[in-house]
Amino acid sequence: TADLFFAGERQGVMSWLANPGPMGSLEFFSTDTTFAAAVLLREPVSIIEEFGPLELPDDFDAQAELELFNNVMSVLGGEVAFGLDGPALPTPAWKVVIEAYDETLLQESIELSVAQFNEYIATEEELDASIEVSAVSIGGYNGYEIDLSVDAMANSDIEFSGASFVYVYADGYLVAGPDAGIVDRAISFYESGSGLQTDSEFRDLLSRDGYLDFSLVVFSRLGELLNDVLGNLPASLNAEQQAAISALDTEVGPSISSVLALPDRMHFAHNGSS
Repeated sequence: TADLFFAGERQGVMSWLANPGPMGSLEFFSTDTTFAAAVLLREPVSIIEEFGPLELPDDFDAQAELELFNNVMSVLGGEVAFGLDGPALPTPAWKVVIEAYDETLLQESIELSVAQFNEYIATEEELDASIEVSAVSIGGYNGYEIDLSVDAMANSDIEFSGASFVYVYADGYLVAGPDAGIVDRAISFYESGSGLQTDSEFRDLLSRDGYLDFSLVVFSRLGELLNDVLGNLPASLNAEQQAAISALDTEVGPSISSVLALPDRMHFAHNGSS
């Protein structure tokens, strides 16, 4: 553990972390999660206000985009979590959970942003791309699928045809993942109360420092993650690559790193394996 003290209350960038609180976003991650990080920030609007008023060109498009940006920031809360809850390869089973106060306004802003992107990209001759938003129902919640399709990327050696992901609005959170199955399982963990916070290893590591609420917490099972990655590597590795892999320590146990942002100090702690 370590403590960083300030001469007075935290200010500026050091004040962006919010006071410690419960991490409801972690309830969408399972007890088999290999990596998860959650952070509590101050209200995004209050952080932006510290930069003062933005000076933009005096034209309609700039003002409209600023209004759109402000609309999005005004409905987002300060809690964000992301992690890997499933296989790392060949398709990472990632999750992102963001606190969202107003589902309707946020979704309208997302769809307006997509429409503006499609309108802009239609004027570009070197790139033929589009984004499509489709409504889906997942676990009884309002959900959407975002599909980015790319037909041509001129002057580029990178082969990229598109990407997609799915997200739902569930009880004040936006929950996103690469496919509907992962998001649906995330909702089931949340509804059944069987999320990451019920895991015995997680709870044991959590309790060693005497705190149960945090401003930032990172949990990892590095050994399991390495084993998963190594199990999906191609067989055609050269001797040097195989030697480097053999040197990796895959017996690393779980660990938790945390930060408590208190009024005049920050408390850091790390429990478990390094």
